[in-house]
Amino acid sequence: MRINFSIVLMLVFGALSILRADVIITRDDMILNGKILEDRKPDYVVFANNHGEFTIKYNQIKEIYKTESFKDDIEYLQNIGKTVNERDVKNNYESGEKKLKENRQAGVISTDKTVSLILMTGIFYNKTSGELAPVLPYHAGLFFSAEIPVYDISFLETFEIDGIESEVNFLYSSDNDRSIKGIAVSAGPLWKIPIGISDTTFNFTSLLGAGWYSVKNNETEEKLSAVKWSISIHAGPSFNISTIVLSPKIKIDYIHDGASSFAGTGVSLGAGYSF
Repeated sequence: MRINFSIVLMLVFGALSILRADVIITRDDMILNGKILEDRKPDYVVFANNHGEFTIKYNQIKEIYKTESFKDDIEYLQNIGKTVNERDVKNNYESGEKKLKENRQAGVISTDKTVSLILMTGIFYNKTSGELAPVLPYHAGLFFSAEIPVYDISFLETFEIDGIESEVNFLYSSDNDRSIKGIAVSAGPLWKIPIGISDTTFNFTSLLGAGWYSVKNNETEEKLSAVKWSISIHAGPSFNISTIVLSPKIKIDYIHDGASSFAGTGVSLGAGYSF
């Protein structure tokens, strides 16, 4: 299984570096679209659109919807039965985006202080692919991870990266006389895309790491162990219920080996706590 990871990472960064749009509905049913420049929950947000920059207190806000573009704003407004002037919606979004870029160039970084450190543990189950699939068709394991929020780092802000995810996982697979086990450490950028449901995001992570793996053949009494590098891609929703976090994900794993690389695609289920 050969993968050009440089192309994969370029596509990932390119696809996720788009600035997001925002729609705010106030308690008196005023609807605003543009960009949130700062989110200081539970106190206020700083918001910008074609009409200027202003501060809205949280006790005046009914709902906040974060979308991916002004086109999503238009679709959302149409879905809730509002008459939409597409030019106005686009101008509001572009004005907010322009103000956000100006703030970044001036060293005023937009921050969302509502993002918290999340510690999580869970299980995963993968179907093996590649040369080892006939020998070890499935593998499973445990993981422990941390989602670490990042603030005021211009490079990460450029790519709309919301945090760094680090993970330790334990892998095991056995079939007849052959088995593999290992422990790996990895880390990588984390994107959290709001999906319109309160406190729910769609998370995407690309992790690069290394681990110690041991392969055993009981029939021939051979046992080999070595350190191998790995890459993983995780994607799935994250449900935040107060301080409890639940996150089912689809995962793709690849462990590089010069002779027989080990890869798999499967699912994971994690539960954690938001500090």
